[in-house]
Amino acid sequence: MRTCRPSLLLLAAVCAAPPASAEVRASAPNGFDVASVATVKASPAKVYAAIGEAGRWWDPVHSYSRDPAANMTIELRAGGCLCERIPSGGSAQHLRVELVTPARIILRGAMGPLKTEGLDGALTFTLTPAGTGTRIEMRYAVGGFMAAGVDTMAAPVDGVIGGLLTRLAAYADRPN
Repeated sequence: MRTCRPSLLLLAAVCAAPPASAEVRASAPNGFDVASVATVKASPAKVYAAIGEAGRWWDPVHSYSRDPAANMTIELRAGGCLCERIPSGGSAQHLRVELVTPARIILRGAMGPLKTEGLDGALTFTLTPAGTGTRIEMRYAVGGFMAAGVDTMAAPVDGVIGGLLTRLAAYADRPN
């Protein structure tokens, strides 16, 4: 008998999930603000729990190990870390946890290629009841210095945030 791996189930759910709406809210040479919104059938408590399992929905393309399910964790407490173990040796702190409530989680730091620049950002998850489901807003505001101008990264980062939210939404709505 053949069984499906959880990653294949998530892939099927992502393909079936409605895409998150994405928007570059503001963009300037010294920063940008992007946001994506999705509404899911899952309750706010289930979405909150899903955020706490970041390795299960994080896109492998945007990880150092290419296997976030095995190597990425998040501690949902102030001072916690969205961190990744790098099997070949080492680790990465993607973001630091600043605030955790049942309705809002704020993480701080520069992700991916933004890490090598003089940048900082705030990634905020806002969970709002929507009927029997949840409206999830994922917002990333970034500022600082980058020789090419921080605004050059707004559209690519907007795409990454939208993709991550689509994956989170699919994971939160997965059957138990």
